[in-house]
Amino acid sequence: MTAAYAVTRLHPQLQGFFSQQCLAHCGLPVLAHACVAPQALQEAARRLDRLLARLPACAARLGALGCSVQVIGAAQRCSDLPQYAAHVDEAARAAFDARGRGYGGLCPSCGEENLLRLESDRYGDHRDILTHEASHTVLDWGVPLVQSRALKAALEATRQASLAAGRWTGAYAGSNCDEFFAECAMWHFGSRGDAGRITQPPVTEGRAWLEAHDPDAAALVAAVFAGRFFQEPCALEAVQMLQTIGTAPAAVRSCAAESRDSQLVVHNHTAAALTLSWLPFDPHADPVPYASVPAGGMVGQCTFQGHAWAVSADGTALGTYIAGEGLCRIDVSAVSAHCAVEIVDAQGAVQRRRLWQRCLGCCSRRRRAGRDE
Repeated sequence: MTAAYAVTRLHPQLQGFFSQQCLAHCGLPVLAHACVAPQALQEAARRLDRLLARLPACAARLGALGCSVQVIGAAQRCSDLPQYAAHVDEAARAAFDARGRGYGGLCPSCGEENLLRLESDRYGDHRDILTHEASHTVLDWGVPLVQSRALKAALEATRQASLAAGRWTGAYAGSNCDEFFAECAMWHFGSRGDAGRITQPPVTEGRAWLEAHDPDAAALVAAVFAGRFFQEPCALEAVQMLQTIGTAPAAVRSCAAESRDSQLVVHNHTAAALTLSWLPFDPHADPVPYASVPAGGMVGQCTFQGHAWAVSADGTALGTYIAGEGLCRIDVSAVSAHCAVEIVDAQGAVQRRRLWQRCLGCCSRRRRAGRDE
């Protein structure tokens, strides 16, 4: 029943791209370009509410982090979404688009054609891609890291036992605990995942097949989405505000010694897109672009404590950050009249970084006789 979901027009566009929004009952927004049929947003909202119906604390945590579901138009490429704009090289972009019609992360995405079961859907059985990708979001972002680790440990133990019993042969669910959870979630909510070489029982859609094929996995996934697995509330824990340690990425490298999980949430309060790049262990290696942070938008990135990340705009380094343990946030705010970027540190103080190159797309700066104009 999608009639209960209202689709509203956004004026001006959000992030210069999204023209429509549908608010799910759980409080999370579904966003799309003007070319997407409103019914696709409504269907996405319905599936999102179904997924989070018994996980209100998880929904609240995702809302506090800025989560949204983003629908890719049937005529659009996945890389058209602002959060994927870091793939500027055409070969890399083509590979990214070929790999999937939707991804997880803090802002999961899926295709309009899949939601509306159109003939252009690359999945002939119209398997529920949004449930798959949003399940990744629940696992990685919907609960604090300590609870996420506990759930992943339980999923991995169940997956290993299932593989030893000969289940999931050649199936995507067998690849790792994250995909195990997302694939089983598709069956749990009435769809199906990749069957691989499974022949018995004959593969069908729905929870009953999962219960027959892998009762332990079915029970664990059911416990998660019924809200029985987590003993503690999934509240938003204290957020560590990261402070830049400089604007010279070449002088900073990731530390391989740490292995504790970390989550970065980068908020871009400027009028231009930023690039978030990982700084490899090798001091001679170039930064690796991981995500684009849309103007006025945000992006979430899972990483590890001690790993170094750089934020840049149009090739100009704005700041370098070392991930801490747990949930960390980076805020890049408005450009000043003197072409400085304001980075808010843990105490709320503002640090200014002078730029002598192109200033976040809003103006050009020149330096003459040692003076800026």
